[in-house]
Amino acid sequence: MDSREDFLVPVLYSQWRAILSNVSVDMALGVPFNIASYALLTSMIAHVCDLIPGDFVRVIGDGYVHDNLIRVLQEQLIQQRPKAFPILRINPEKDIVSFVASDFELVGYNLHKIGDENGCPEF
Repeated sequence: MDSREDFLVPVLYSQWRAILSNVSVDMALGVPFNIASYALLTSMIAHVCDLIPGDFVRVIGDGYVHDNLIRVLQEQLIQQRPKAFPILRINPEKDIVSFVASDFELVGYNLHKIGDENGCPEF
């Protein structure tokens, strides 16, 4: 973790909560990746500590969007409607250092189509 971000994990009411603060971040590419990554990390730590995953709070100092992504983001915001959240299942027999990709399952994940047939946004 570089000096431009802080990650806090307070425990309250048997929940593991996380707070991520960035000085500057790309709203189109960085934020979605960071949210998914830190939400998974929050769930993993809560799992191995026998806690409930709590809130993940994101604090952004300077969020920016590159000119070539404005149209793609506008289309997503206008055309896409929220879908039901998937459920994350984690292998109960693992500790924090022995997880592998097959220890995780997303149940009910329904992907939004983004970009072309390969999932690449058109710039």
